[in-house]
Parts: sequence; C-alpha cells; structure tokens
Amino acid sequence: MENWLIAGLLGLGVAMATGFRAFMPMLLVALANKFQLAGLSFSEDFAWLSSNTVLIALSVAAVIEFIADKIPIVDNFLDKAGLVVRPIMGTIAGMAVFSSADPAIPALIAIVTLPGAEAVQVVKGSTRAVSTATSLGAMNPFISLFEDLAAAAAVVLSLLLPVLVPIFLAVFFYMAWRIYKFVRRRFSRSPQACVKGPRVFVPRNLEQCDTEPLGPS
Repeated sequence: MENWLIAGLLGLGVAMATGFRAFMPMLLVALANKFQLAGLSFSEDFAWLSSNTVLIALSVAAVIEFIADKIPIVDNFLDKAGLVVRPIMGTIAGMAVFSSADPAIPALIAIVTLPGAEAVQVVKGSTRAVSTATSLGAMNPFISLFEDLAAAAAVVLSLLLPVLVPIFLAVFFYMAWRIYKFVRRRFSRSPQACVKGPRVFVPRNLEQCDTEPLGPS
C-alpha cells in the first residue's frame, strides 16, 4: 500500500512539473537516472531516455522552451500546444521512474499524471491569458520565470520527498490565484484592456471599465 501511495504522489509531482514545462521535467528525471540520483533506475525499456543523444535533444528543447515562453504571443501558442504535449511527456517521465518496479505502478502513474498535468496546464493557461489581455504581455515573462522555478522544484520534491507533493500542489494553486488577482487588479483599469468577471475586452475609455455590465456581451 505504501508503494502505491508513494507512486501516486510522485505522479502528482511529475504532473505538476509537466503542466508547467514539457521538456525540463523529462530532462531532470533522465539526468537523475543517468547519474543514479534519488535511487532512480530505469528499466531497459526506458534506458534510452538517459542516452547522450536524448539528453542533448532534451537540453536543446528545454532551452528553446525556456526562451520562447518569455515572448508574448509565442507563449500563448506554446500553451495551446502544451495541452497535448505536456501530459504525454509527463506520462512518459512518470512511467520511466517506476519502470523497474511493480508493473501495475507505472500504469497508476499514467492514470494520475494525465489529468494532473492537464489540470495544471489549464490553470497556467488561464492565468497567462488574463495576463496577456490585461497587461498586453508585460507580466508574462515574470509569470514564466515563476513557472520555471515551480517546475524544477516539483520534480526535485517528487523525487526526494513525495509525501510533501500535496502541500506543494496546494501552495501552487494558491499562488496562481494570487497572481491572477494581482494582474487583474493591477491592469484591469488600463485603457488597453479591461476584465469584468469572466470577460476580457478592450474598452473605448477608462469609464467603460466601470459601466460595462458583468454579464456576457
């Protein structure tokens, strides 16, 4: 029972990380296996993930993703592509971590990782969309940097102390909500964009932000 619990928590940690970034979590997990960190040992089926060729490819992809995610408009495109790519990468990484354990555990990782990564990706994408609309992308690089740090921390925590993953998950959603509120409050009265409830629109003047109804247009 303990192994199943640890596996589920590790799956949540990997899901969080891949919900932020597609390639960084996979790179960190592959490096941990190559250098035998945190007791990782992939089975032969996943040993290719730690080959020099794959590590170089993952490193290049992670750097490109890191830079591109700091560019407004490009980051929104990455979020749309990430709806498909990130859960897949998270599932592969999670299954690789437990590939040499009980065959049922990698299956549990896949079940936990797919919806977990999708949930984080949706929250991330929603926050980024509001930031783009209200600040015209000015806040996006700062939010992106926070996501980079969160992705790396989620992988390290899930490998070393998976029992703390639920706490980390709760902190993430709280911080995401606080960032969302800050961006909305800071920029909602800008003449470029205005947020009213679930709506984001471009007002004709500042007064329209106060007079526009909350309901759908």
